Amino acid sequence: MMKSLLFGLLLALSAAAPMATAQTETAEAIEAPELTPAESLQAGIEAAQKRSWRTARVNYKAACDGGELQACTGLADLYRKGLGGLKNDAGAERLLKRACRQDEMNACATLGFIYNQGLIGEEPDFESSRSYYKIACDGDVVSACAAYGNQLYGGVGGRYERVKGRRLLEQTCDQEFEWSCERLVDLGFSKRSPF
Repeated sequence: MMKSLLFGLLLALSAAAPMATAQTETAEAIEAPELTPAESLQAGIEAAQKRSWRTARVNYKAACDGGELQACTGLADLYRKGLGGLKNDAGAERLLKRACRQDEMNACATLGFIYNQGLIGEEPDFESSRSYYKIACDGDVVSACAAYGNQLYGGVGGRYERVKGRRLLEQTCDQEFEWSCERLVDLGFSKRSPF
């Protein structure tokens, strides 16, 4: 009798496992509370800070669907990392490109980073990375200017432009972006340029 109860319980739990997986896969289908897109964005940021990834994902999605482009960038990051639900590289790339086209410069910088690192696709795409870093740099994202300057200096994703690359590294170092200062030293320069 006990063995049949235990077997029945195991059978019931194994039947429930696919349903649990389906629930995880459709985390976005959960309704976010009745919040404005801006409130959903804030709720998503707060949930992410608490590492409550599923709640962050639901709120970011509601905010992104409501036109909050920063939320689209946050949602893409969760998709790319598989936090709060399934990993979805294609969805992440689509959201980032949409947000970048609408002048959300952090989305452009993130695209530069993921293409540079080969985090979407099988190999790094340095040409695309350089293009997106340039867009974000033109939009005053300091980290993107540092990365773009480094790519220019090293001829990554296009031709060498050492003077312009060095200037961007120096400018971002002057803006207290420490990585740029360290990179200049690694390249054999002091923080300031003689020109």
